Amino acid sequence: MQITCIAVDYVFVPKSRVDEFTKAILKTLQNWYGSDPQKSKDYGRIVSQKHFDRLMSLIDHRQSGDIIAGGQSDREDRYIAPTIITNVDFHDVKLMGEEIFGPILPIITYNDIEEPMGLIAKQ
Repeated sequence: MQITCIAVDYVFVPKSRVDEFTKAILKTLQNWYGSDPQKSKDYGRIVSQKHFDRLMSLIDHRQSGDIIAGGQSDREDRYIAPTIITNVDFHDVKLMGEEIFGPILPIITYNDIEEPMGLIAKQ
């Protein structure tokens, strides 16, 4: 048996389309979870306090990026809002150094498709 991970850890977006992309994500989050995802019956929770703390550490101790949505959390409820982070450096050791497995999406922009292709090939 072969197991494949389907969790998204980050997304590459052309710089010229980042605004369009982030608007679409924000609209989708609104459609799926409403204005307060914590109150949505469809929005899950982090599986344990240990993983909650690990995810919050990724957000709080990142070395790059701007939170454009989310970032709110409630440790007692093991809730982390869907968090979108733009202007992320692919070499941000904290945020990009491990698989995320949580509601955090780093967005990495590029000018030329060869940029992300080169970064991916080095992994």
